[in-house]
Amino acid sequence: MKKLIVIAILVLSGMGLTAQAQVGSYEEYAKKRKSSYATYKDNREKGIAKYKEKANEEYARRMTQRWEYYQLRQELTPPESPEPVTPPKVSPDTPSAKPEGVKLSPAPILKPKAPSKPTGEVELPEVDTAGDKKSVAVDYYGTKVRVAYSPSMIIKLSSSDEEGVAAAWNMLADGRSNLWVRELMNLRKKLNLCDWAYNKLVEKASVALMGKTNEAVLLQNFTLVQSGLKVRLGRRNNTLCLLFPSEVPIYYYSYVTIDGLKYYVLAKKESGGLYVFDSIFPGEQIPSMQITLPELPLRPTVENSYKAEGYPNLVVTAKANINAMEFYNECPMIGSWQSYANANLSNHLKKQLYPTLQEAISGVNDVDAANLLINFVQTGFDYKTDNANFGHERTLYADEMFYYRYSDCEDRAILYSILVRDLLGLDVVLLNFENHIATAVRVPSDVKGDYVMVDGVKYVVCDPTYINAKVGMMMPGMGGKLENVIAL
Repeated sequence: MKKLIVIAILVLSGMGLTAQAQVGSYEEYAKKRKSSYATYKDNREKGIAKYKEKANEEYARRMTQRWEYYQLRQELTPPESPEPVTPPKVSPDTPSAKPEGVKLSPAPILKPKAPSKPTGEVELPEVDTAGDKKSVAVDYYGTKVRVAYSPSMIIKLSSSDEEGVAAAWNMLADGRSNLWVRELMNLRKKLNLCDWAYNKLVEKASVALMGKTNEAVLLQNFTLVQSGLKVRLGRRNNTLCLLFPSEVPIYYYSYVTIDGLKYYVLAKKESGGLYVFDSIFPGEQIPSMQITLPELPLRPTVENSYKAEGYPNLVVTAKANINAMEFYNECPMIGSWQSYANANLSNHLKKQLYPTLQEAISGVNDVDAANLLINFVQTGFDYKTDNANFGHERTLYADEMFYYRYSDCEDRAILYSILVRDLLGLDVVLLNFENHIATAVRVPSDVKGDYVMVDGVKYVVCDPTYINAKVGMMMPGMGGKLENVIAL
């Protein structure tokens, strides 16, 4: 017995020594692995930095060559939509949707483009941590941020011609602006900014640092290029300007077309011509015009009530966010209904609206729930055409419906499409009629009324502007006027 105990002790002791040896070897292995990764990462970052340095040198060299002259084209204006001054209304004695319904004639289906790779995935530049630093305060729609920079980055253009701009570009690209670019790219990730929102952050930061000067425009252009966005630099009468490209129409701004792509001068009522530096920077991507609202500090409006006439107990109260309204007010109007409908509602408004709406539709079938939501949009908001409301065509983002007193057909269709997708989980398309926008919903059950077939699937017409109309009831006179179906 004693012999067995001694053997056991010796075995356990050996196991302990083996374990210690294994721990020691593992720690050494982990240390070496960590060191190897750090070396790899350091070499990779140096390689990227060297590559970008060469890219900037070549970019600046091409910048010294004569820029091409382009004649500005007249601003695009949205199609005129002579909507009714007063929307049609279903009287209480009007029968519901006809059992057979009207099958709308086939129309082109406009499908959303696949989203491109986010430009925020561009590598961050290296930063000299030992260098002098300062910071500038930026008010980003109520969000107070500070952007650090190296004082040597404050440059002065010798001139706005090719040589002067190229010389300034070379200075910005020699490493002195790395801290600035890194700070803004990190802020983009922290604030979760879409391409347009990031462009506005860079613009506001550049103006805060350098004023409304040529230097600020050049810095904005430089920062966006280093961040992976495809933008161009223009010059008119010795004044630099940013040219922002878009694959969807941007209204009310003059533009030039380069290789089939429109670049917009984001200053209204521009005319004449300008010189443009058009050169590709490695890895650049066309900015997406899918606008998403950043999470902004709350600056509430007064509270308003929204009541569904057909459901007297359904009353929703909400306050819009003035900071969000200021953001949307600086977004250009674009020719893509999909972009507005896919922008969604802010979390701020969802928290106010959705609990009440969810309670109201709890326990009812999809058709009854869709009828409740459509009546809420039809009767809870005052109607007025854009020309009467703003003096020109303007599409509202869903949040803006709770700020501006009036809305028209496309605004209501956009809000309704969001409510149905969020609260009912049903697929929705927009119906683009001649001079009118409505929606159609893919309701699981067989529903009576007017409908359209989309890729072999039945979508029932729902019109948020045809007051008191239920699911399956199309506005009179629209039967032969469907121009296209817009998938979301």
